[in-house]
Amino acid sequence: MSISTKRTLILIKDSHNVRVQPTNNQSLVSLQINLQWAITTVASIIFNEPIVTNRPRVQNKRQRSRKNQINNKGILISNSQNIEISNDDIELISNIEVLFQVLETLLMQLDIV
Repeated sequence: MSISTKRTLILIKDSHNVRVQPTNNQSLVSLQINLQWAITTVASIIFNEPIVTNRPRVQNKRQRSRKNQINNKGILISNSQNIEISNDDIELISNIEVLFQVLETLLMQLDIV
């Protein structure tokens, strides 16, 4: 079983007019899942294997590589005024960029790109 926890602590001290903009990552997670599915589909075409037989192999590799992950992030705002903070998930965005590169590489093998 894998455990992944992310926590962000924002401390605001002696500051005025501070706006914190939380980020909803649900659409990014959905995009990541769809990219993983597209990669699996294209790989199954390249290797001439049905997606059904490909899926358990991918799941077995994922199960072996799972680990516990805890990410803590702290932000301190002190003696500030009129600022806005946006909390983006850089790790998730980076994963999506890598998945696009993998998909592009696979599509080049099929002469689609």
